[in-house]
Amino acid sequence: MKKRRCPVILLVLLSFLQVTMRAQAKINGKITDKQSKQSLAFVSIIEKGTTNGTLTDIDGKFSLTLKTQDAQATLICSYLGYIRKEVEVSTSLNEEIKIQLQNEGVNLNEVVIKPGVNPALRIIRRVAANRDVNNPEKMHSFSYNSYNKMFVTADMNASEDSVKGYENTDTKSMGKFFAKQHLFLTESVSKRDYLIPGNNNEKVMASRVSGFKSAPFTLLATQMQSFSFYDDWVNVFDINYLNPISDIAISKYSYTIEDTLIENNNTDSVFIISFQPKKNKNFSGLKGVLYINTNTYAVQNVIAEPNAEDKQISIKIQQKYEFVEGKQWFPVQLNTDWIYKNLNVSDGGNSPSSNMKAVSRSYIREIQLNPVLSKRQFSEVAVSIDKNSDRQDESFWNQYRTDSLTKKDRETYRVVDSVGKKENFDKKAIAFEALLTGQIPIKFINVDINELMGYNDYEGYRLGLNGRTNHKVSDVFSIGGYFAYGFKDKAWKYGGSADVVLWKKKELKWDILYKNDVLETGGINFGEKFKGISNMEVLRNITVTMKDKYELMQTGFSFRTFKYFKVQPYVNHQTRISPVPYLTYKEGVAFEQDTFNINETGLKIKFLFKEKFMQTLRNKISLGSDFPVLYVNVVKGLKADFGSLKGNWDYTKAEIKMDYSYKVNTYGKENICIIAGKVFGDIPYTLQYNGFGNNLYKNFFGLAAEHCFETMYPNEFASKEFAALFFSHNFGKFLKPNKKFNPEIELVHNMGIGTNNNTGYLLNFPYKTMDKGFFESGLKLNCIIKSGFSGIGLGAFYRYGPNAFSEPVQNLVVKFTLGVSIL
Repeated sequence: MKKRRCPVILLVLLSFLQVTMRAQAKINGKITDKQSKQSLAFVSIIEKGTTNGTLTDIDGKFSLTLKTQDAQATLICSYLGYIRKEVEVSTSLNEEIKIQLQNEGVNLNEVVIKPGVNPALRIIRRVAANRDVNNPEKMHSFSYNSYNKMFVTADMNASEDSVKGYENTDTKSMGKFFAKQHLFLTESVSKRDYLIPGNNNEKVMASRVSGFKSAPFTLLATQMQSFSFYDDWVNVFDINYLNPISDIAISKYSYTIEDTLIENNNTDSVFIISFQPKKNKNFSGLKGVLYINTNTYAVQNVIAEPNAEDKQISIKIQQKYEFVEGKQWFPVQLNTDWIYKNLNVSDGGNSPSSNMKAVSRSYIREIQLNPVLSKRQFSEVAVSIDKNSDRQDESFWNQYRTDSLTKKDRETYRVVDSVGKKENFDKKAIAFEALLTGQIPIKFINVDINELMGYNDYEGYRLGLNGRTNHKVSDVFSIGGYFAYGFKDKAWKYGGSADVVLWKKKELKWDILYKNDVLETGGINFGEKFKGISNMEVLRNITVTMKDKYELMQTGFSFRTFKYFKVQPYVNHQTRISPVPYLTYKEGVAFEQDTFNINETGLKIKFLFKEKFMQTLRNKISLGSDFPVLYVNVVKGLKADFGSLKGNWDYTKAEIKMDYSYKVNTYGKENICIIAGKVFGDIPYTLQYNGFGNNLYKNFFGLAAEHCFETMYPNEFASKEFAALFFSHNFGKFLKPNKKFNPEIELVHNMGIGTNNNTGYLLNFPYKTMDKGFFESGLKLNCIIKSGFSGIGLGAFYRYGPNAFSEPVQNLVVKFTLGVSIL
C-alpha cells in the first residue's frame, strides 16, 4: 500500500507546486508615452477580474505578482489624460514587457466639478489633518543616502510640429545626435542626517560633472524641490507655491477623484485625485494629481506643475513615497523636469531649433528612522562637500546607482570630458565660481566686478580697479588694493588692505585697511555687501549728493560665534573733510572747522537665526534663513591720541537695523525694515544722520530703491537720534494667470521720526528736523515690461503729514522700478 501511495503523493506535490508557481507569477514591465517615449510615473495597472494592482514608479517601471493560475493574464493600464489600454501577457514570461499609452489630450483645466458634496474634498481634509503625522521632517530624527542624477538635452518632441513642412533640411541630424548622447550629465551621492527642529547635516560623498575633473558644483535631492509635500508652501526652484493639501488651500483648489486602487493585499485603498486652482482665484498655485493612501491618509505619489503657464520655463515635479519599516511614509524618489523656452538648441543649419530640457532624478535609500543623533553633530554648515568627492572610482558609484549607466550616459561622459579637457573647463569653472562672488580671476589676482564702474551724483561716473590675491598665492592670507577716479569731482581715490586667516572653522581673520576716498556725509554703514541690483537698497547710492573726503586707517578682527553671530571688533583713525563746516563756542570764542580728526573703536554684529551655509571646496556660501536679520553697531569716539594720530571728538553711537521678509498666506509677501540710531555727545554733521532721502530728480523719473524715503530730498534732514520704518506688501501678479499684461502690485508705507539737540551749528546748511515725523506712501506696478529674468515698472509716492509741502504736486513723486524674477 505504501508503495502505491508514493506516486499519488508525488503527483499531488507536483500539481501543488505547479499551481503555486503559476499563482506566484510575477510580471515586470515599463510604461512610456507612445509619442515622446518618456516614462510615465504612477500609471495604474490592474489584473483584470481582480482588485490586484500596482502603480509604476517614477521611472515608469512596475512589478506585479499575478493572482491568476492561467497561462495568460490581462493587465488594465489607466492614467489620467491617456487612453485606457488592456494588455495580454503570458504568466510564464521572464522578460520585461514594454507598454505604450496614447495621450488623449485631456487638460486638467477642462475638468468640470458637479454640484453637491465632493467626496474628494473629504479625503483631502483628512490628508490635511494628518500632515504632521505623515511629514518626515516632524519626526525626531532620520538619515538616508541619496543618489542624484541630472542631464540636459533637447526637447525634441516639442519641436516636432515645427519640423513639419521643412524640406531638404538636416532635421534628422539633431535627433540622431541626441539619440546618442546628452549635452550634459552630472551625478552625486550624499548622506543626510536630520534632527528636529530643522537641524541638517548633508555631506556630498561623491560628485561627477561631465567635462570636469573636479566637480565645480553638486546636485542634491532638495535643491530642485521641497523634500516632502507637507509644508504649507511647496518650493520649486526657490519659487513658493501653495500646497493643495494645506489647511489654507482647501477653499482655493478644486479636487476630483479620478480613480481608486486597492493595494497591500486588499487592506489599503489609493485614491487618485486631480487638483487645480479654482476659477477666479489668483495665487501661486499648482495643478496635478495626488495619490492618497488610506493608511494614515498619506501622500503616496504626487505629480505637479505650476498652474500659470510661463513663457520662459516649464516645470514638472514628481514624488514617490513608501511606508518605511511599517512606521512612516518617506520620500524615496524625487523627479524634476524643466524646459527653458528661451534657450534653444540647434545644429547650426537651417533646421528648426529645440528648447533646452533638463531632467533631474533623486533616489533615496538606506533610510533610518529615529537614529540616535546629537545636536553636537550639527553646525551652521548644512551642506558640505568631501575633499575626495570628485575622486571616487566606479566601484563606489555602483554601490549607489539604481541602474548602471546607459550607453547614452557613457557616451556623454566620453565626449563632453574630451571637450572639457581640450577647452580646460576646470579652469573656466574656477573663473565662473569667482564671477558668482563678484570676482574676475586673472591668474593670481581676483578683480572685483562691482568696482569697475559706478555712478553717484557727487562723483558722477566712477571708474576703478580693485584687485586681490586669490588661492593661487595663498589660502591663508590675501593682499589687495584699488584705485578709482570720479569724473564729476575730478579726484583720485585709492586704498589697500591685507588679511590673515587665523582659524578657518570659525572664520577668524585679522585685517588691516587703508583708504583715501570719499564717504556719504551723515550716512550709516552696517557692513552689508550689496552686489548687483538683486538688492534694490543699493540703488539709493545713485542719488547721494554730498560726500566727505576722508582718510582711514583701520585694523580689526572678524569671526563667527554661537552659530549665528558674525562679530567685527575694530579700531581706526579717520580724517574727514566735510562740505558742511561746524561752528562751536568755547568761552565765548567761535571755532569754525571743516576738517575733523576722529579716533574710534567699535563693534559690528550681524545675527541671523538659523542661517545655514554650504561649504564648497573653496567658499562658504550662505543659504539664508526664514528669520529676520539683525545688525548692530556700537561705536565709541575717543578724545585721545593714538601716538601722532589726533582724536578730537568724544561721543558714543548705537545703531540697529532689522530686515524681515515673509509670506502672508496667499496674499503676497511683506517686508519690514526698521533702522534706528542715537548719538551721545556733540558731533558735526558728518557723524549725524541725513534722513536717507532718495528724491534727487525733483519728483519725476528717478529710480525707486528700498529702505529709504522716496519723496525726501538728499540731506534735507539732520538728526542725532532717529528711527525709521519701511514697510512694503507685494501682492504678486494681480491679474489672472496667463495674461500678457500682468504686473506685480506693491504697496509701500514709510515713516520716520528724529531729533537734533546738538549745541554746535551747521554753517550754510539749512536743514530740518523730523521731530514731528515724516510720512509717505506709494504704489508700485513692478515688471510692467519684462525681458528675460528682469523687469521695469513704475511707482508713485506721496508725501503727507507735518513735513508735507504746501503745493500737492510737490509731494508727488513718480519713479521707475527695477525687478529681478526667475518666473
